[in-house]
Amino acid sequence: MLGVSEVTLRQWSDSGKIRVFVTPGGHRRYNINEIKSLVSSGVAAVSRSDLSTELSNNLQPHYEIGHAEMNFYQSNVKFDDKVLHQLAVEGRKTLKLLTDYINSPDDYENLLKTAEDIGNEYGEILLGANLSLPEAVQSFVSHRAPVISKIMSVLDKNESVVTEDFVDAVPHIDNLLNLSLTAMVKYYTDHI
Repeated sequence: MLGVSEVTLRQWSDSGKIRVFVTPGGHRRYNINEIKSLVSSGVAAVSRSDLSTELSNNLQPHYEIGHAEMNFYQSNVKFDDKVLHQLAVEGRKTLKLLTDYINSPDDYENLLKTAEDIGNEYGEILLGANLSLPEAVQSFVSHRAPVISKIMSVLDKNESVVTEDFVDAVPHIDNLLNLSLTAMVKYYTDHI
């Protein structure tokens, strides 16, 4: 109704910015005038476009993780600069996939196919580098963490209104990452 998500309302009521009445059934009820007043007070709104910007500017942690992985793996793993470059390309494709979804959610079906393709490419690269399946999964998950962390840091900004479109985007982003991971694991099982 006001473009304010349930997450934001809970944050506001938990921090005492607005009053809440909890029904005997555990449902929260708010005074609409208090919400309107807080929204009109100039509280910044965080939307899909803000999330897109945050994710596209999130390359540094992935670079650091990649270099740490290169130094971590055993000598039988061919995790060199070439593999690191290939993974960087796939990482940028993954971030682009997520921002494409955020900016064009109506194209979700095509993006699901792209997520699967990216997962297959990760599988090919990591299997070619002699990573075991558990090592490949760990590598993928370690790069997933900064994405989830970035989303959570945006959500944790208590001074911001988190819009419904932002909240709606999060499970779809998670699903795209899950699909890529599943495709990577399937690539391994099909090629070992």
